[in-house]
Amino acid sequence: VGSLELIDGIIIFIYITGYLATAFYKAISLNNEYSINDHSRWHNTIAISAILTVSISTVTIGAIENIYLYGLFFAIPRILAPLSWLLILKVYAERTGEFKGCLSISDIMQRLYGYPGRWITDIATVLFGKGMVACQLAAFGYIFSYFFDLSYRFSIAVGSFLVTLYSIIGKAKQVEFIKVFHLYIFLVALPLACYTAYHDEYKTLTSNVHANLFKLDLNLSNIWVFLSLVLYSIVPAAESMHVQRFLMAYNRIRLIKLLKIVITVAIPFTVLTCIISFIIKAQSLDLEPKFAFMHFISSYTNTGIKGLVLAGLIAIIMSSANSWLSYASLVCTKNIIKKIFPDITVKQELYVLYTATFSITILSTLLALSKGNIFSLLWMADNFWQPVILVPLAAGFLGFRANNLSFVISTILAIFFILAGHSIAGEFSIISLTLGILGSGVSLFSIHYLQKYGGKRYLYEQLEIFNIVSRRKIEKIYGVIAEFMKSQIEKSGTKSYSFCLFIAVNYFMPLIVVNVTGNVLHDSIIYLRVISILLCLILLFAEYWTRKSKNRYYALYWYFCLFFCIPFTASYTIFVTYTSEFWLLNAILSIILLFIITDWISFGILMLSGSLVGYLLYTSLSYQFYPHYTLSGDILLLFYLYGFLLIIMFLFIRDKEKIQEKRLEHMELFGGAIAHEVNTPIATIQMIAMTLSDLAATSSKEVVKKEQPDGSINYVLTIPEAEYKMIFESLPYDLVKTSKEAKKVVDVLLMLLKHRGTEYGSVYSMVEVIQEVLDDYMLEAEKKNRIILKQVNDFKFFGTKQYMKQVLKNLINNSFKYAGEDAKITILVEGNFLRIRDNGIGIEPEYMKNLFKPFHEKGTKGTGIGLAFCGILIHNMGGTIECNSEYGKYTEFFITLPVAK
Repeated sequence: VGSLELIDGIIIFIYITGYLATAFYKAISLNNEYSINDHSRWHNTIAISAILTVSISTVTIGAIENIYLYGLFFAIPRILAPLSWLLILKVYAERTGEFKGCLSISDIMQRLYGYPGRWITDIATVLFGKGMVACQLAAFGYIFSYFFDLSYRFSIAVGSFLVTLYSIIGKAKQVEFIKVFHLYIFLVALPLACYTAYHDEYKTLTSNVHANLFKLDLNLSNIWVFLSLVLYSIVPAAESMHVQRFLMAYNRIRLIKLLKIVITVAIPFTVLTCIISFIIKAQSLDLEPKFAFMHFISSYTNTGIKGLVLAGLIAIIMSSANSWLSYASLVCTKNIIKKIFPDITVKQELYVLYTATFSITILSTLLALSKGNIFSLLWMADNFWQPVILVPLAAGFLGFRANNLSFVISTILAIFFILAGHSIAGEFSIISLTLGILGSGVSLFSIHYLQKYGGKRYLYEQLEIFNIVSRRKIEKIYGVIAEFMKSQIEKSGTKSYSFCLFIAVNYFMPLIVVNVTGNVLHDSIIYLRVISILLCLILLFAEYWTRKSKNRYYALYWYFCLFFCIPFTASYTIFVTYTSEFWLLNAILSIILLFIITDWISFGILMLSGSLVGYLLYTSLSYQFYPHYTLSGDILLLFYLYGFLLIIMFLFIRDKEKIQEKRLEHMELFGGAIAHEVNTPIATIQMIAMTLSDLAATSSKEVVKKEQPDGSINYVLTIPEAEYKMIFESLPYDLVKTSKEAKKVVDVLLMLLKHRGTEYGSVYSMVEVIQEVLDDYMLEAEKKNRIILKQVNDFKFFGTKQYMKQVLKNLINNSFKYAGEDAKITILVEGNFLRIRDNGIGIEPEYMKNLFKPFHEKGTKGTGIGLAFCGILIHNMGGTIECNSEYGKYTEFFITLPVAK
C-alpha cells in the first residue's frame, strides 16, 4: 500500500470536488466534440489535450505494468507506438477532404460500404466503447486500492460512480480548460519524478544483479506474440472519436500541425514510460505488477506534488471514461435505437440515452472486475474494433473501393479468425486480435478481386502473366530505387575519392596504432576493415568502368559501400570492443560523415539496417542473444551518445539543410514566376506596339499645304480624330497602366524574395480588394459579365493588397483559360473565407494531389507555376488555400484568411 500524506488527500478531495462542482454549476450546451477550426491558441491546446488524454492516461498505467512484468519483450514494441500516430496522420488526417459531409466514422463506412458498413460500425463502436470504459475503471481500481487501501472491487465501484456522475455534468466549457491544466501537471511532474528516480537508482539499474532487466528472451514459442505486439503498436487504428475530430476540422493544415504536436509529445512520453518501468523493476523486484506506476508516484514525488499528480491522473482517467461512455451511449441511442424505432419522441430518446449510459457503465464495471490487467481489457476491446473496422477504413481512405458484399464477408471471416485465436490463446488476446486483422485484410482484398475478375478466369490470367508482371514490377522498383540513389548522390556532391580517403585514414591508421586502441583488435574487426578499404579501392576506379556498368550499378555499389563501411562495420566494432572509448569515438566520426553525405531517408535506412546486421553478426559469432556488456553502464553511454548525436543532427543540422533546399526551391519557383507573371504584361505591351505600327501604316493620313503670313509654306500631316485619340491618348494610357501592373508583379516577387511576408502589411477590406481587381482587370465586357460577386458579409484581413490581387487575377485567369467559353465565375465572400467557383470542366482527380506544387500543370497550356505561386502568397499572409473539384462539373477554390482584429 502506498503512503499518502494528509495534505495529499486534502488536495485530491478539494480538486475532484471542485472539479465536479464547476462542471455542475457551469454546465452549458456544447457540441459533442472539439472544433479544430478555431484559430485561438486555447482551442488548439484543448484539441491537443483532448487527443492526448484519451491516448496516454490508462495506456501509461497498463504499459508500465506490462513492461515491469515482461521487460524488453514488451518495451521494444511499445517504443514503436508513436509510429502509429505518424501513420494516422498520413492515412487519415491528410485525406479527410475525400469524405466531406461525413460527421462520424459511421457516415464514412456507410459511404464506402453502404448500410451494412454503418450498422456494423455502430455495433462495433458500442462494444469497443464498453471495453474502453472498462479500462478506465480498472485504472481507478489500481489507484484507489493502492493509495486508499480499498478493495479492488470497491475501488472499481467508486470509479464507476464518478464516471457516471461526470458523464451527466461533465460538458462544461470551463472544465475543458481544467483538463488542460491537469494534463500539463501529468506531463511535467512525471519527467521530474523520473529524473529523481534515475539519479537515485542509476547504480542499482546498471549493477550485475539486475543484468536480466535488459535481456530479450526470444524463441520459437513466443516470437509470434512479439511480432503481434509490434504490429499492434504501429497499426494506424484510428478510434471513432479521433476520426470524428478529424472530420470536424475543416482546416486540414491546422489539423496536421496539431497532430504533429501530438507526435512530438508522444515520442518522449513513450520513452519515459519505458525508463520508469525499468527503474521500478530495479528497485522492487517483488512488487505486484499492476501497482508499478502507483509505486513510482508514491516513491519519487514529494508531498503536495503527489496529491496534484494523483488528482490530475484521476481527472484524466475520468475525462477519458466520460468521452467513451458519452460517445458509445450517443451512438447506441441515435444510430441504433433511433433507426429501429424512428417514431420515438425527444423525451423517450432522452430516457433511452440515460438507459444506454447506465447499461454500458454496468457492463463495463462487470468486465473490469473480470480481468486483472489493463492491457488484457484493452486487447479485448480492440478485438471488437480493429479486425472489423481497421482494414476496410484504412483501405477506403487510401482510395481502395470494395462493395458491400466484400465488406460483409471480410467481417464474417474476421470474426471467425478472432474466435480461432481465442481457441488457441484461451482468451481474446493479442493473438486473436492479430489473426482477426490479418483475416479481415486478406478476405477483403481476395473477395473484391475474385468478384472483379471472376474466379477461374482470373486465376488462369494471373498465372499466365505473373512472370511478366512480376518482372516488370521488380524492374520498376529497381528503377525507382536506382533513380533515387542517383539523385541523392548528385545532391550530396560527394566525390568518391574523398569518401575513400576518409575510410582509408579512419580505418587503416587504428590498425597500426595498436597502443592507442587498447590492443583489443579482434580478427573479425581487422577482416571487416580490410574489406572496407578494398571496397573503397574498387570505388576509386569507377571512372574506368564501362558506361553501361556505371549507369546501371554505380549508385547501387556506392550505397553498398556506405552500408558496409560505416553503419555495419562501426556497429559490429562497438559490439565487440564494448570497453573501448576510442572505437566509440571512431564510430561516431563515421556516423557524422554518413549524415553529411546522405539525405535523412538514406541515413535512417542505412543506420537501422547496418546496426541490425552488425548485431546479428555479433550474436552469431559470440553465440549470445544480447550484448554481454549490458552488465555494465557502457550500453547506456552508447545509447546516450548515439541518441543525442542523432537528435542534434536531425533537429539542428538537417533543419538548416532543409531551409537551404527550400530557399533554392523558392528561387527556382520565383524565377519561373517572374517569367509566368510578367509574360502577360509584356504580351500586352507588344500588342500595343503592333497596334501603333499598324495604325501608322494604314491610317487615313493626309498632307495639307499651308502658306504662312511671311510667305513660307508648311506641310501639315492630318489624321482623323478617332485615330488621333487612339494613338496619343488611349494606347499610351494602356501602355502606362500595363507597365505599372508589370512593376507591381515584380515588386511582389522581390518582397517575397526578401522574406518580408506580411511584415509591412495593412488591414484591407476583402470586398474592396475584389472590386478593385474587377475594375482594373483588362477584360472584355463579355467576360466581366460572366463574373458574379456575392457578398454575404465583408471582412477585413491583415496582409498585402498586391498579394491578394495577384492571387485573384491568377485564379480568374485560370478559370477563363480552362473552364470553357461559356463558364461563369462566382466569387463568394462569407465569414473569413473566400470562394471562387466556376462551372467549367473541372480538374481530373490525378491532378488534384499536386495542384499547388510547382511545375505540375494540367495539359500543355501552362507552366505549372501560377497556383504554386498563389499558395505561397496566401501562406505568407497566414492563410490557407484549398481546391475542390468534380471533373465535368465545377472547380472551387477556398481561401481562408485570419480576420484582422
